[in-house]
Amino acid sequence: MHHFMATDQTAQMDRPTPSDGQHTQENTAGSTDLANDLTHNGLGGPAATQELQAPKPNRRAQARYIARWRAAIIVASNKHMGRTENVSLSGAAVLCDANLRPGQELQLYLEVPLNQSTQTVVFEASSVVMHSTLTNQGFRLGLAFRFFQGDSQSILRKALSSGSYRELVDPHYS
Repeated sequence: MHHFMATDQTAQMDRPTPSDGQHTQENTAGSTDLANDLTHNGLGGPAATQELQAPKPNRRAQARYIARWRAAIIVASNKHMGRTENVSLSGAAVLCDANLRPGQELQLYLEVPLNQSTQTVVFEASSVVMHSTLTNQGFRLGLAFRFFQGDSQSILRKALSSGSYRELVDPHYS
């Protein structure tokens, strides 16, 4: 992700005012404070100058499914326990007590139930932290899977296509 910083490089110029012949500075880009002009001219206040933002497009290529699976995260020989909130074929949202930085690589283990039974299989994938958000339940880590270990990809595909998990519908992206 790239961040851009705006710099103030607005040129100033001197020009004579028609009323008294003296010079004054004027911003060549127009009014120096549009919000101030609108407020003083009775055309609105601060609410009139708020920038409206369009909803962000859903960049996820894979459907997410609500799944509450036990999770173990191994980072530099430190083990953190948690649980998933949702899972897709390309990543997972995991709640845990660790605040890991974006870009941090880790090993993720998930305990995946087999067809609503008490039997489970272990899913393992090398993953990377995309974001970490503090919640009242700990940190929600957005993880992207990088490399699947063994048959973990087929385990995940089978579990998510079993019909046992409901697809997560995000109203912000509908």
